[in-house]
Amino acid sequence: MSREADPGEEHDSRREFAEWRKLLAEAVGTFALTVAAAAPDVVSAALHVTVPEAVRAAAPGMTVAVLIYAIGDISGAHVNPVVTIAFALRRAFPWGRVPGYLAVQLLGALSAALTLRAIFGVVGGLGATRPHAAFGTVVVVEAMLTVALVSVILQAATRHNLIGPEAAIPVSLVLVVDGLLGGAVTGASMNPARSLGPALTGGPTDGWWLYVIGPVAGCLVAVALVFILRGAYTEKEKVAAQGQ
Repeated sequence: MSREADPGEEHDSRREFAEWRKLLAEAVGTFALTVAAAAPDVVSAALHVTVPEAVRAAAPGMTVAVLIYAIGDISGAHVNPVVTIAFALRRAFPWGRVPGYLAVQLLGALSAALTLRAIFGVVGGLGATRPHAAFGTVVVVEAMLTVALVSVILQAATRHNLIGPEAAIPVSLVLVVDGLLGGAVTGASMNPARSLGPALTGGPTDGWWLYVIGPVAGCLVAVALVFILRGAYTEKEKVAAQGQ
């Protein structure tokens, strides 16, 4: 005898599928961002060409702009562990979903580095971010760059007229500016997953922890700053952080 489907079970199934789709979007998005950020170094070393600094700075910013348009309504287009943590600290994103997002973001970055390695070999440090100054300086610079990035992301999310694709412009612009200002000092990572992906797949590992401490510290400062300026999270911010 067949039994009638329980509406509650059907709802749970849809919700589970939606979460699976969000995790896939984050993995693919972080893969794309890591390729865009790491490829200039790899291609430059493999093909003996010079990639202009402006291109190195612009590529991640333009990629994030595209990702916001492509997957922003699915997963929120975090593609960065500190963005996920920032939204969770703002209570706009459930803490229970944070581990899954962090795991697939790291998986996406690892896959990107492995793909570049398979195509070009172990050249250009696989695009790993490396410190070009004293460790303390690198931490401070990464923190400052992350404050700018996360502050813009959170403030865009709190304003209903900038939620969704409209957030692509300010977020991509701050990434480009951060890349131009900090690229020569730290590589302008602002993203632990993007830095760990190449480091864990054969790239240089010197100072890898700087690219965790700096962005996390900057994330904390940015969350505090946005709370002072904007107050508590809004329902619109939850939509921006979690997708639809």
